[in-house]
Amino acid sequence: MNRSRRKTGAFERGLLLSYSIGNFISY
Repeated sequence: MNRSRRKTGAFERGLLLSYSIGNFISY
């Protein structure tokens, strides 16, 4: 359970980072 939660957090963090970079490039 802890692994799954940790993996989800990493995935969400990566997605947020990718979105931030995409927004910055678009801007």
